[in-house]
Amino acid sequence: MASRLRSRASPTISFFSFQDIITSVTGILVLVTLILTLYLENSAPSSGPVETETLRRRWDHLLEQTQNVTTRNEAIRARQLALTTSPDPTQLQAEIRDGLEQIQSLSNRLAAARQQAAQQAQDSETRAAELGLGEVRQRAGSVERELEQWKQNNSVLAAESASLESLELELRKKIHAATNQHRLWLLPDLTSTTRQPVLITVSRTNVICDRFHQPDQHREFPADQSSSLFAEALRHWHPSRDYLVFYVRPSGIEVFTRCLEIAKSAGFQVGYDALEENREIIFSAPTSPPP
Repeated sequence: MASRLRSRASPTISFFSFQDIITSVTGILVLVTLILTLYLENSAPSSGPVETETLRRRWDHLLEQTQNVTTRNEAIRARQLALTTSPDPTQLQAEIRDGLEQIQSLSNRLAAARQQAAQQAQDSETRAAELGLGEVRQRAGSVERELEQWKQNNSVLAAESASLESLELELRKKIHAATNQHRLWLLPDLTSTTRQPVLITVSRTNVICDRFHQPDQHREFPADQSSSLFAEALRHWHPSRDYLVFYVRPSGIEVFTRCLEIAKSAGFQVGYDALEENREIIFSAPTSPPP
């Protein structure tokens, strides 16, 4: 009797909720499996030959642009390396001053030696004229010895003069090389095109426009007025007979961007390259070193 009462009082256990959960999870897994099966069966359509050719051309074009950018970066690195390894302009100027002082000192010594030799020769002739015949005979041997000594001295002076002239020529060449070291000579190739180049140098402070071998066409204006003044300068040129070449210093990137947009909007063919901040451009034929 007690056992029957105890079994009625205890709560009953039902597995209905657990079965619902298992059934729901199984249904979801079956649905996901069916969706994945349909997604795998619907493969993406293959691209046609025209689209493949277009993608190949775009890929080749991107490779070409990447190669061009790499080449320009290598050129810029080479210019930067050459700039960092170039001697200090202050040191070059000091060496030039020392060379000029040496030339001046050697020239003064040579002039003094020549003047002394001429004076001594004149004194000898004067004394010989004042002496009588007897004294001349007595001093004949002495005069001959003096003349021989003067000949030897003249030979030494001639050798020293030749050495000084050679040293002066070498110093002049060094001065010429030091002067032109920070200059960039530009020689355009006029055989490949009928258009004439216009060189435009851009920096943070100014914009300079030049034509090859035409110094009277030189134009220069401040960078803060480059938009209006550059547009006005374009009126003197024509896209059919002129093309523009920009050389951009590191400080003039923003000015170059404005001028480039103005030139392209005017229909000009343009080119550009980087330029060191302290490098001077000579848009003419280079001069030869002094003889």
